[in-house]
Amino acid sequence: MHSLKLKALRVTLGLLLAVFLIYTLKENDSLSDKNTRNEDTVHVGLSGRLDLPLSPENISSIPLYQIHINLWGTILSKDPSEALSTITHVSADEKVYQFKLKSEAKFSNGRKITSSDVIGSLQRVISIQHEGHFNARNIIDSIEKISDEEFAIHLKEVTPSFLFLLTIPELGIVPNEILDANGKIQNLEITSGAYSVSRIEDQYTLLLTENPYFIGRRSDAPKKVRVHFYEDIVTLFAKMEEGLLDFVELYDSSSLKKISEVKGQQSFSDYRLISTRPSYSFYLSTNTLILGEKERQALSSLIQRNLNYNLIAGLEKRSYELLPPKSFGALNITSAPAFQPDTHLPKEIKMIKTTSPLNQAVGSTLENAGIKVTWLDPKNRDKADILLRGQGMNADYPEIELHLMLLSPWAILEASQEEKQALTEAMHENDEARHSTIQRIQSSLLYDGRAIPLLVRSYIHGFKASSLANPNHAEYDGDVRFYQMTLR
Repeated sequence: MHSLKLKALRVTLGLLLAVFLIYTLKENDSLSDKNTRNEDTVHVGLSGRLDLPLSPENISSIPLYQIHINLWGTILSKDPSEALSTITHVSADEKVYQFKLKSEAKFSNGRKITSSDVIGSLQRVISIQHEGHFNARNIIDSIEKISDEEFAIHLKEVTPSFLFLLTIPELGIVPNEILDANGKIQNLEITSGAYSVSRIEDQYTLLLTENPYFIGRRSDAPKKVRVHFYEDIVTLFAKMEEGLLDFVELYDSSSLKKISEVKGQQSFSDYRLISTRPSYSFYLSTNTLILGEKERQALSSLIQRNLNYNLIAGLEKRSYELLPPKSFGALNITSAPAFQPDTHLPKEIKMIKTTSPLNQAVGSTLENAGIKVTWLDPKNRDKADILLRGQGMNADYPEIELHLMLLSPWAILEASQEEKQALTEAMHENDEARHSTIQRIQSSLLYDGRAIPLLVRSYIHGFKASSLANPNHAEYDGDVRFYQMTLR
């Protein structure tokens, strides 16, 4: 009996030792391994979930966009030194663009990128008919191979945003050998961008390794990046409190409020918080089938003057910009047309009941002005007088996917075909004619109260000062390019 107990004890101790060793090895390969991290690895925390499989056309969220801009090189780039090719000729009708690949353009395995890879990548996106930033099939007519280094892209019609579209990760160049017969990516160890994927641990963690052949490679860039996704913001903040994340990106309103509350605490004192370019604009759309012009204008004036909403310092601001400022211009309260006086306010306003603090603040503002607010179930949205809306925005290259809500009964714009074309094609390049058209449309929307501007929100990035150097604010545009980070 004694020997059996001794044997059982030995087995138990052996199991405990094995568990301890496994745990120790796992910890040494995780966030707790500070020595490895400080030497060559950056730990990044992103809100949300890793949507698998990873593929450049599969960009359904901002965190996924941040991953893909680090994995895939593009034909052109806003930083010319990172572009895989240069433009050699443009036809007189601006429908044919010729390119030449740079001699140093290579995949992460060292193989030179050829025009066949470019053609295969573009044809792949065209065949998928992905409705991302744009539908390639609607724009590209054909891709012509001139030589191994040269190719031409033929457009169906003149597209002012075309050159910008060649810089987005959806059109990243994918090597033909990693695709299966259906065009699906099978191996992310071979990429054309700054990093390749060395391991996907689960739907919340992946490890990126530097591409030594990346055309825009920097000697001081992190060699490895471990990306952690957190659906639970409490867990993300716990990791920050422990000092285990070198960089975080936050954009959920609750997390923004939380960071503003805790940034003065000692545990967060090592993080430098940076508010990025404006990322989202909130406004009210008024139901023109119910409210008359004078009522809409009176509501707009009341809300813009009296909205009681606690803004998050540095992350949100009062804004009279309906949509992205660089593309739509900014009509501030002093330059906006005179609105109708409060005598034209309706006695009752029907609103959709939500938990949004901003929506509730609008309701409180109306009630404080003596207006009865009737809260409706979301399924009765067509009966509402006003509706809270948001517009994704990018101060440099706006994506007008909402198309100013052209759907009835919330059609705040009765646009001509030309105006619709100007709106539905994202204004990715400076085009004065289209710029003027959209400014005129915005002025009209604001003037008669069909759209009531509320506020603009920015993302916030947190850099751990003890491990990452502060970014150059003159160049920092809010994109999370890991290879632009500098380890201390």
